[in-house]
Amino acid sequence: EKMQEQASEEMVAMLHTQCAEAEAAIKDPRFDPKLIHSAWSAWGHTLLQLATVQQTMEHKLEYLSRSREKLQKAISLNDNTIAPDEKFTYFVLGDNNFLSYLFTEEDEDADKFLEEAKKAFGQGLKKDRTRGDCLKILVNCKQNRKEMQDQDKRLKGKNPEERMEEYYKIICEKVESLAGQIETEPGSKDARLLRTYGSSCIDLAMMMEQAQKLLEAERLVEEAVDALRRSTAIAPDQEAYHMLAVATNAAGLRAEDPVVARACFDDTRKVFEEAIKMEKDVQAQRSMLLHLRSFYTSHATWRELHPGKAGSMQDEEVPYWLAALPDGAQEAPEQAIQEAPRQEADAGTNGKRKIKGGAVRKTDRQPQMLLETPAAAPSVETPGENGSKSEAGGAATEADGSGDGTPDKKKKKSRNNRRKVKSGAAEPEVEEGGVSSLTKV
Repeated sequence: EKMQEQASEEMVAMLHTQCAEAEAAIKDPRFDPKLIHSAWSAWGHTLLQLATVQQTMEHKLEYLSRSREKLQKAISLNDNTIAPDEKFTYFVLGDNNFLSYLFTEEDEDADKFLEEAKKAFGQGLKKDRTRGDCLKILVNCKQNRKEMQDQDKRLKGKNPEERMEEYYKIICEKVESLAGQIETEPGSKDARLLRTYGSSCIDLAMMMEQAQKLLEAERLVEEAVDALRRSTAIAPDQEAYHMLAVATNAAGLRAEDPVVARACFDDTRKVFEEAIKMEKDVQAQRSMLLHLRSFYTSHATWRELHPGKAGSMQDEEVPYWLAALPDGAQEAPEQAIQEAPRQEADAGTNGKRKIKGGAVRKTDRQPQMLLETPAAAPSVETPGENGSKSEAGGAATEADGSGDGTPDKKKKKSRNNRRKVKSGAAEPEVEEGGVSSLTKV
């Protein structure tokens, strides 16, 4: 937990630094005026990320308002402005308005943000038709907003311990309700309902794990795997594949039988490969390839968790094409995936190499929470899920922007510091218990 808290604090501090750098670049008379729109975009993009780590709806909306102002300024200067995540700024503005819709209490005001989100996404799609996935967040958005607002009302005014207890009750109620729904004939064939149930089981399992209720956590993981397999069989879905990979990997780490564990790890990689194939964003694919490679460290983690049987679990050989990827994964992922079979054949047995010892940092193999994705995985969080541990109590000063606005830093931003908008909400402070550490690429 201390490591997670420290990482969260470092991430928030870095975002504030980037904001200050972007503001300084904009105010610097020596800064190239032809590039200033990029600085405005980066500043707005980073403020949006900071909005997601605030603990209260009020602070979230305050950051989103400031972010929106910067994004609109960037578009007014150049409507072809590209954000640090290599998407047109219109898409970031759409995300901003959608989050504002979720967090706004008054229905009439919220609906205005929803319409603005649709307009921004529409403008973005005129420029890049490959980003159609952005519209997925609009599905069931009214129900998602209702759940988020109801949850906020239940948690408001409570201290951290009380909020944790209340959030536990919320998740238990949700799992119980969904369990009843999927037992019905329509529910058993509803891919979205099964996916939501699987996700909720994972969230609750992580809380059980932290509370050392390991048998219950194990049961919930099994429930999640079953529900997500049924969901993807009905309707293949990238988010469901990713959650299924995480849950299957967790089941493997918990398994006492090394044969069962190895089978789980094999399934984990196969499932995650399906998620990669469905990803349209090139940058996301690059991160996911490294994420896939990090799953090969599960064997080492299993040995740490089961020292008495360590000799029966050997490292899995990493395919040559995957092991050869640099940490930055600069090659085009689609090319790497397509050429993998040929490279593997050319390499032969001696062309493979194992990720062992020096090839993997020791910290990448720490057990931590079994339901966490491996350390190299990108952290992608749902709105309001990532509670700030350092500055969440109040809004930052106006010098909170994004250094990514400078030309030489624009493309260096790690995907770990980006946020994808997902449906559903979770209480920010619960991250201390590990719930928010479940990432959904």
